[in-house]
Amino acid sequence: DTTDNGIEYTLRPEVALLHRNIVIEGLDAPVGSVSVKDFGARVLAGTIKIGGTTHVSRTFLEGVRFYHGGQYGHTDPYDPRYALSFVNLGSPHLNTSYVSSCVFHDSSSSAIGVFSSHNVDIRDNVIYGTVGDSVIIAADNIDLVHNLVVQTKFPVYFLTTVTNGILPHVTT
Repeated sequence: DTTDNGIEYTLRPEVALLHRNIVIEGLDAPVGSVSVKDFGARVLAGTIKIGGTTHVSRTFLEGVRFYHGGQYGHTDPYDPRYALSFVNLGSPHLNTSYVSSCVFHDSSSSAIGVFSSHNVDIRDNVIYGTVGDSVIIAADNIDLVHNLVVQTKFPVYFLTTVTNGILPHVTT
């Protein structure tokens, strides 16, 4: 289209499908849970030492749906309880991992965390309804390309209940 003063513009919406064939799903209300909002599933890619041999994870995820992921309030880099975390994957020549065309939605924390890891490609993902930062990166050589992030919730509002349109007073 063109405006009256000759400026051309194009309007198009971003369309994001939340369904995938492979699903990693946390329970809505696990036994012992304080709230239906605080627990979820998580995938951890890391390094383990067995009998003096170090084994480094290489993770390749494509077209996976993470639903009800993460655990609220656990954000330490040594034990991040996000829907998907990469922790201590070592030097660049030991690790190449990617997350592509995945969906993360209705999480109790951040969708993806990358800590002390290298060469992780995070590309073409949809991140919807997370709590706090949607993606947290404390690492080198990370590609974060063409990801769509929608409706990130601030943690204080995540744990409160709106009654009759009024948000209760919250102190921290």
